[in-house]
Amino acid sequence: MNITVPASLRMGEAFVVRLSGARAGEATVRFPSEVGEDVRRPNEALKPVGAAGEYVVPGRVVLGKTTPVVYEVTLDGALVRGRIPVTGLDQPIQHLNLPPASAACCRTPPARPKTPWWKAPTRGAPRRPGAAPLPRP
Repeated sequence: MNITVPASLRMGEAFVVRLSGARAGEATVRFPSEVGEDVRRPNEALKPVGAAGEYVVPGRVVLGKTTPVVYEVTLDGALVRGRIPVTGLDQPIQHLNLPPASAACCRTPPARPKTPWWKAPTRGAPRRPGAAPLPRP
């Protein structure tokens, strides 16, 4: 399997880890350098997408981060670890100090537990089991 990554990245930049080879689609990619960063699922095991022996795993450098991006590719217990250097931006980072009401709109809502179909609310007024049918208007 061949692994191709960018030579260097800038903070905030999106990138892809390219995997090629007959079994590249079976590999798993992790970014352990995300641990401690403000990301949804740090060091998450990612499966590549693609076909015909050419696969990619997307990634993004955290804005404000200048430490190297560390990646790990695992296939059949074999581990390959690498680093991609990160450079700063040519301009300063602008922090938007939004009011709390506006900032709340931009946050990801917490995950709600799924309600099984047999407990889902039904149309109309709820009834107790064995209750007489409701009169129709």
